[in-house]
Amino acid sequence: MNELVDTEWTYLASLESCIDGYMSAMQNSNLPDALKGKEKVIFGNIKALCTFHKEIFLPALEAGSQSIDGISQCFVDHVSYTYVCVCMCMRGLIFGVKLVAHHWTQLTESFPMSTNVRGVS
Repeated sequence: MNELVDTEWTYLASLESCIDGYMSAMQNSNLPDALKGKEKVIFGNIKALCTFHKEIFLPALEAGSQSIDGISQCFVDHVSYTYVCVCMCMRGLIFGVKLVAHHWTQLTESFPMSTNVRGVS
């Protein structure tokens, strides 16, 4: 049960890293014109998803982590929201991947592989 909570913390950290790193990089003036203003297309509802996990799901998961019933109830209580989030993310992800793939050469020239989004080289 602790592994579920630990994994949720890791997932939340990944979402926050993506928002802080990649989404903020979308403001870079070197970004290819075709990608400018496409944050919602590429990242979809990632901010809402992060807020849900940080403020609702993780606290509920931690509160129920002492028993199988508590963990199970957390998933039952939030299944409809998580399903909608997953569907929206997948739709946005598919389109975002296609958009980024189409402009890959421009993107890699603007952001060399040595660039670390967390600010650590």
